[in-house]
Amino acid sequence: MTKPLVTWFANPHEHSVHFIKFGLMQLERRGEIRFQEIPNHLAAGVLPERIASHSHRRTAAALLRDGHTSKVVVFDGEDSIFQTSPLLTVSDYYFVCAFHRRFFEGEPFAMAYAWQDGSEVDYYRKLYGKLQDRFRPYLCKARPIVPIGPELESEVKLDFSEQRLHNLRHRIRKTVTRTIDWLPQYERFEKRWGRLEELRTLAPRYDVVLKDSLWGWPRHRIALHRKLAELSEKFEIRAELDYRQPEAYELGKHPSPDPEDFPVRSGAGITGDYEEMLAASRLGVFATGFHWGCRNVVTLAWFLGLPVYMDKPVFEAIYDFDNFSLSYNETGNWSEMEEHLKRSKETRAAEKKKCQAVFDRIAGPAVAARHILSTVFN
Repeated sequence: MTKPLVTWFANPHEHSVHFIKFGLMQLERRGEIRFQEIPNHLAAGVLPERIASHSHRRTAAALLRDGHTSKVVVFDGEDSIFQTSPLLTVSDYYFVCAFHRRFFEGEPFAMAYAWQDGSEVDYYRKLYGKLQDRFRPYLCKARPIVPIGPELESEVKLDFSEQRLHNLRHRIRKTVTRTIDWLPQYERFEKRWGRLEELRTLAPRYDVVLKDSLWGWPRHRIALHRKLAELSEKFEIRAELDYRQPEAYELGKHPSPDPEDFPVRSGAGITGDYEEMLAASRLGVFATGFHWGCRNVVTLAWFLGLPVYMDKPVFEAIYDFDNFSLSYNETGNWSEMEEHLKRSKETRAAEKKKCQAVFDRIAGPAVAARHILSTVFN
């Protein structure tokens, strides 16, 4: 029986969906599918013209074939539905890393958190309706997948002879095929994944580690860091909040923060490798990302098996977030922070390993890849 063929159309801005790409590569290496890669700009005649000529931003396309079935799939790695791509209209399936069911089912806006006032959500409420009207005939194509995963790509410096060999192989390959040799990237992904697994073994040294910027509603993120600063006298907290010029619609009626007040630091701040320090902490604490999104550092914390205190997601994935050790900032003022910090002191290594095993079982790259194949072909 012929195995399904997945053709991935590579582009320079696909990093947000590398987690999914890595999963497909893993399935090929395990003999479950055939996988090949072609530059997106060479997809004319294979993909719809709108995709072949598209300037991608956190998206990628793939063609899935199994027997007589052939489907065009688009992966959306943006952090919210407010950046829904027009590629939705020319795909058969549109897998979304920040899938908000109400939006794709045509329901009215209902995303505001308890702490948000009308001035902070008016812009989004209007945009929500405009996008629904624009894409309404195509919304049914959208499917949930997994949130943006930990960063996987890493730069590998080759020595002179290795670089010459790489360049020669690339030139020869271009003369006989338009496919890309994807094994070097797969090997980089594997190396990076191995490093992430090493981080899982680090013993706790800190209570909270957070490197942040004013990305998303400023007053909410400032409130979080003020709370961390307050509690840093009792707990080993290392946090930094850097300035970023907010957009007017993020501020609503609230004043813009003064750049002179930044950075805001708790404890000694971030003094080493951020990922290592996060992995050596007891509790992950995160404010919602831009447009109610989820940054890849949040999924990294889930992967590491940390208990996490965060704003409740308004999107969904192929798994239930309650499978992880998550607690939600329901009131919006981070009032339960100290309680969660005290509780995290009692977290045992066995509990952390259990959470890591849950992530691997329900949320790993190969799990996401198999879900895509099952959805498309079944």
